[in-house]
Parts: sequence; structure tokens; C-alpha cells
Amino acid sequence: MIKRILPSIFMGLSLILLSANSNAQLNYTVTFPTATYAALTGTVAHPTLITAYPSGQGVTNTDEGAANAVALPFPFKVNGVTYSTCNISTNGFVSFGTALFDTLDGYYANSLASGPVTFINGSSVPLANSRPIIAPFWDDLDIQLATNLTTQTTGTVGSRIFTIEWKSAKWNYNATAGVLSFQVKLYEADYSILFHYKTNGTGNTGTAVSGSASVGLSDVNTGSGNFLSMSGLTNTATNSSSTETTTISVKPATSFAIKFTPIPTPAIDAAITLIAAPVTVTCKSTPQSLTYTLKNAGTNVIAPGAATINLTLSGANTGTVNGSNTKSLAFGQFDTITISGVNLNNAGTTTLTGVVSLIGDTRATNDSSIYSYITSTVDNSFPYYEPAVIPTTLLKWRLRLAGGTQLWIPYSSSTGIAFQGETLVPYASTGGDTSMFVFLGAGSGANSVGYKSLIYTDCLQLPAGQPAANYSLSFYMTSDSVSAGNDSMYVTVSTDKGVTWNRIPNAGYQRFDGNVIDHTWNLYTVDMSAYAGQTIQIGFEGVSDLGQLFGLDEINLTANYPLPVTLNTFTGTREGTRNVLKWETVNETNNKGFELQRSINGKDFGKIGYIDSKSTNGSSSSKLDYIYTDENPFAATTNYYRLRQLDKNGKEAFSNVVALKSAQVSKAEISSIYPNPVQDKLNIVLNTPSTEKVNIVITDLVGKTISTKVIETIQGDNNIQFNTT
Repeated sequence: MIKRILPSIFMGLSLILLSANSNAQLNYTVTFPTATYAALTGTVAHPTLITAYPSGQGVTNTDEGAANAVALPFPFKVNGVTYSTCNISTNGFVSFGTALFDTLDGYYANSLASGPVTFINGSSVPLANSRPIIAPFWDDLDIQLATNLTTQTTGTVGSRIFTIEWKSAKWNYNATAGVLSFQVKLYEADYSILFHYKTNGTGNTGTAVSGSASVGLSDVNTGSGNFLSMSGLTNTATNSSSTETTTISVKPATSFAIKFTPIPTPAIDAAITLIAAPVTVTCKSTPQSLTYTLKNAGTNVIAPGAATINLTLSGANTGTVNGSNTKSLAFGQFDTITISGVNLNNAGTTTLTGVVSLIGDTRATNDSSIYSYITSTVDNSFPYYEPAVIPTTLLKWRLRLAGGTQLWIPYSSSTGIAFQGETLVPYASTGGDTSMFVFLGAGSGANSVGYKSLIYTDCLQLPAGQPAANYSLSFYMTSDSVSAGNDSMYVTVSTDKGVTWNRIPNAGYQRFDGNVIDHTWNLYTVDMSAYAGQTIQIGFEGVSDLGQLFGLDEINLTANYPLPVTLNTFTGTREGTRNVLKWETVNETNNKGFELQRSINGKDFGKIGYIDSKSTNGSSSSKLDYIYTDENPFAATTNYYRLRQLDKNGKEAFSNVVALKSAQVSKAEISSIYPNPVQDKLNIVLNTPSTEKVNIVITDLVGKTISTKVIETIQGDNNIQFNTT
């Protein structure tokens, strides 16, 4: 049988709610009556079960089954709304909304706050139309036999009881034997609901395997205030409408019972729920809007304009705005109220408290909704440097975790993180840092192909009018050959304050590399010149393909900031089989040293050495000379070199690129011209067999001379630069 592990998901970021709560709208009292459990006998029915799971997976209808459109013997009200049919899941809940589909995967995922859900292309999609929910024991169950789902109606008209029973359910689906039987009883007389349990005797001798259940009720809407969750299955358990317990792992005593009795509906009562708010965390510069649903929870009609939602802002932003219903509302009806003109421009945390006002409404428990919003800073000084030091929120480059349960984790340890026999150690090239970001798709409870997770920055305001080469994002990412797969990472950008995210072209990187043995750190650079003059947010999107973990470290964004080191020259020569790199500085401020990097393609560079600054305490105003010898350059190809200059405070800068060709030549020849296209500087690598004087002429397509230069070459590669501006 193919089964699943609950995933961690990166959800779309437009119109999401974080740290929001609304007061209770489920109007029931909870008691624990004493009653002896009695299995259903006599005249009973066995509703027809479909397999509510994608076909071809080896999953049975006793494991992932549903009986849809089961007729109720009498109209039954759930939180004041009348229903005539229900849908019964083998996973221990009853739905009063749309049918439980036979093509969707997810009914085993218990969530009174937002469920049921399904998983489509790596995204968790709420099935809100299936609500409300009555859940006597919602978990990943298997009732073993279709006849173990039974219904029965008893009593006389006006006082009938409709009972649904799940017999000998395995808890979890892969338990070896049945663990418990349980019932839901619906009472015609007062619309009360009873949960009843049996955990001993024939058919209930098994042991739970990773039990993690939810018990309680949900309303049609999702979120805080729209469910009633039990903390456990004892008579000392509490219930909550703001905190759901999804981890009940201890089975109840036999004959334990919970009763939910409706609270009489008041004549005048309005209830609100926040359903849409601006994306957080990001920056704002224009007025925002929040959208609420207003429900008439009383028997009297609410006239147009009679109910007003007053929204008060406190914290980083302050103020009061309001909005009212525009249509007449009978009992149980809803209106959507959008409150505009909300100022969230100031950076920091703002608490938005919405309270509905209706004359004569004496029940305050469902009158308010509180939402906490974080407005990010807009940073415009560079470079932005992030060595993944923890906690991330204390850094200028503030990477934030987005989504519910992350596949990205901040990790700090000099010994690294171990996973499936492999150990990943932080890059730690600066200041002895021992932290990194780790993407753990296969080991985080999200073992499904295509699940995504994102970390992203606050708003970054890139300056305009600088040479394109000055806008660059660099970072280190690991590769390995441990397990083939398409686990990968994409650099993404948002230009609309976090509403949408788009992958930057040619900025995707795969974890698996069959040419390396263990976790190898690779330096990547992404051109950000397309976003000059814009306010953006940068993200790193990890995509799981059930492989190993990979790391992200040493993230740096440059945008034409003053260099702490004035590099006068950086040149290279070939001496036999060795390449000798030399550079000269004429000014150094707070310089830690230089990392020498090499590339085989001029794009992807890796560290081959490090040289400390020769200056006293990192600062000097005189000329200083450096030299580094690459004893083992790439053979029979061109080697590209550059310097990564490192500040003591973690900032960095990169030099020009020097190219050295390995093969000996018999005549002068140009071995490399870059960049292409040319923007402001043209670099030529001229390979000569001996010292000689060379006249170089640069012309355009029609033969017009643009620039000339006469140089005295040395044997080997000569790096020549032309200013084309």
C-alpha cells in the first residue's frame, strides 16, 4: 500500500492571514455526561463507501472512505443552520457541506480550524465547502470492514436520535489491530451532539501508532473563532475556539462521553470574521484594505447600515477607520465588508482590532477580530550581507521564514547537521560564523515531490543609474552526489510588495551533482541589474524531490557601494604549469583579506585560497602587493580568476576577472573577450609565445576605430582592458 506523510507547504502569499483571531462563533456548551456505551444492534444501515483518495495507490475504502449525501431522518441544525444530509468519512468526522471527492488526497489531515484540505501540485488547498464538521475522532484511521460504519435512527418524531458508529478503527491506518469504537449522536429535540467511545473488548485490543487526533466541531468559516476543539478525552479536558489541539494521542476510557448543547439564539447578535488582509511581511506605501464577513447570528433582521465595524490601529501605525453592512441580513446570512484607507506605511508591528457595533447586541464573545501585521523596513544602503547568523531578525538582511511549517531551517553548529549518513557543515568563511540555512525536503515531514518553501528579505530599494555590473547577488549553495533527484533552489523576486513571486531567469540550481562526493559549497552569482531603481524583495525558493538536504550561506547583495579597498591592479601570468596571480592595493580600510576564486566557465566560481590583509589592523594608505600561485590549474582550458575582498564586518566586494589559458601558443592570439555584450569596459585576454610589442585596434561593424592601445606583452596570457564609455 502506498501511503503518505503530512507535508509542509509554501502557500501563495497573496491575501493571507497571519496572527489573526476572531472570537467564538460556535455557540455550544460542553459537558461530560455519564452514559454506558452501547454498540448499534437491530435495524441498522451501512452507508455505501467510496474510496476518497486518488485511484491506483492501493488505498482501500475502509482506510480513505466516504459515504456521501447520507440522508438525515430529520432536519438537523449545526450552529443554527439546518441540514438534511451529511457526508461521513472513515477518518472519524462528519461533513455537512459538499461531497468528499474520490479524486482528492488529504481527508486524513485533521484540522478543525481550516480543514478538510487536499494536496494538489505541492500546495495545500482548503476544501471550505465541505464544512461545517462534526469530529468525534478525526485522524488517519482504518475501520477495516465497510460494515464497521453503521447508522441507526431511534425514538419518536420530535425526540429522535440519529447515531453514526465507527467500529474497531485502527489508529493510525497502519496499526496492526482495532483500537477503539466511537459514535456521534444527533438529537432532534434540541440539536445537541453527543460523542461516545469504547476502547475495550472484542475488536479494540490494538495499540495506536503515531496517534494525533482532533476532537470537536467546526463552523462553515475557517480560522480562529470558527471551531471548538477539545484538549483531550477526559472529563477534565478544556475546549477552545482559538487554539486547536491536533495531537490527541491517548485514547479515552470506555463509555467516556462529550455533549455539545446549543446555546439559545439571541434576538440581536452580529459576528465578524477577518477573511482577507495585506500580505505580510513587506513594505507599504499606499493605503491598504481589510475584508470581513459580517454574520447575523440573531433572530432579528439586521437592516442595511445598522452594523458598523470599527477598525482601530495601534503600534507602529495608528488610526481608526470603519465600514458598515450594505444589505439586509436575515438570521444566518452574511455580508462582506471591505474597510479601505488603512495606513500601514510605518515599519514595525501594527495591531488591527476590528469590533462590530450593533444596537441591542449584548453578546460580546463574537464581536471582535484581532490581526497583527508586520511592515518591513525599506533598506537602501549596500551591501546587504547575510551569513545566516541566528537569529535572522537581528540582521540588516532579514531573511524571514514564510509559510506554516518550513522546509528551510536556520541551523547553527560548527559540527554541522547530520542526515542519512551525510554531514553538512556551514561555509563559515568570515568571522568564524557557524550558521547556515538548510533545506530539508526529505526529512522534515514533507516527503512529496514538488513541495516548496521560501525564505525572503525585507524590501530592498536598489539605486538607479549605476553600471549594470554593480548590481549583483552572490551566495553559496551545496551540491552532492548522495542521492539522485531534482531537489533544487531558485532565486525569486517580488516587485509588488510580496503579492507575487517570479523566478529570475537562469537562476535555478540543482542539488545533485554526480561529479562530487560529499557536500561541496559552490559560489553562484546572479545579475540584478534588471531591478535597478526598483523596490524589490528577494527570495530563495527550495523545491523538494525527496533527496538529501542542501545548504545556503554567505548571501551578499551589492549595488554600487563605496569599496573599502582600492584595487590598483589584478593580473595573472602562466609560468610553466602554474598560474601566478598578483594584485596591488593603494588604500585599505577595515580589510580582513582576500579570497582567491577560480572558475572553468567564467560564471561559477569556487574558493581555492585565502590571503590575509598585509595592512595594520586592516587599514593602510600606502601601496601593498600580493601574490598567489595556483599550483594545479584546470588543464587544457581557460582558467578564470577573481578576488573576493572581505571586510572585518562581513561585507565583501569582487574584483575584475582574469583569464589564463593553459595551452602553449606559437603565435599571438586572443583567447577570450568578455563581457558580451559590452557595457562600459571590454576585457581582452591576449596569449603570446614571448615578450613583444602589440598594437590592438578596436573597431565597430563598419570599420570605424573606437579605441587603440599599444602594449608590451609577456609570455603567456595578458589581460587588457578598454574603457568603451
